[in-house]
Amino acid sequence: MDAPTSFFFGLEKKNGQRAYWDVLSNDLLDVFNESLASGSMPVSCRRAVITLLPKKGNLQDIKNWRPVSLLCVDYKLLSKALATRLGRAVEQVIHRDQTYCVPGRSMVDNVHLIRDVLEVSSSLDINTGLISLDQEKAFDRV
Repeated sequence: MDAPTSFFFGLEKKNGQRAYWDVLSNDLLDVFNESLASGSMPVSCRRAVITLLPKKGNLQDIKNWRPVSLLCVDYKLLSKALATRLGRAVEQVIHRDQTYCVPGRSMVDNVHLIRDVLEVSSSLDINTGLISLDQEKAFDRV
């Protein structure tokens, strides 16, 4: 299993050394292996405390509040380990036109693609249209 990252409430490193990992690693590994085998985390790891954090603007408007789920550290560690491991394969799984949040790709690639398509369309005298969608507060919709 990958070692925990710095969000492990400061327990990961103390004076440059991994603190407490020797004590916690076997128990966490047992929980993670059981969870992966059963397809479900323990009940204590599946519960969250939801709180609201204010954004900018009029706080009387519900759109200016962001819900945040406070999760069990075990869940966060397993999620991070899985995300790290899946990240290594994402380039082969995600379509090449998807450029956001894929290591080695840039959203600028799509700008170049659009420019190239418009340039070729123009040179071949092909009528071309472009639709651009922008969702308000897109990351709030995930």
